[in-house]
Amino acid sequence: MREEGAKEEIDLEPALKDYYQCHMADGTFILWIAVDDKKIIGTSGISIVEKPPYYGCPTGKIGLLSSMFTDKELLGNKLNNLDAG
Repeated sequence: MREEGAKEEIDLEPALKDYYQCHMADGTFILWIAVDDKKIIGTSGISIVEKPPYYGCPTGKIGLLSSMFTDKELLGNKLNNLDAG
């Protein structure tokens, strides 16, 4: 997991593993994985986070998209034509 331009100067794997295990278990992180012929071709995740309630969002719960990945060979192609079953 890397932001554009970020340098990989520390090992995030242990912290990411802890984060995903904790938040997938409690339902505050949901991950989708796109697979084609046993190959991961895309991922997307959403973290459910809370901030103080406001008129536009009285629960205060919002979604934060992350963990976005698309196989370079498929960039610009229409993934929605793949079989979702």
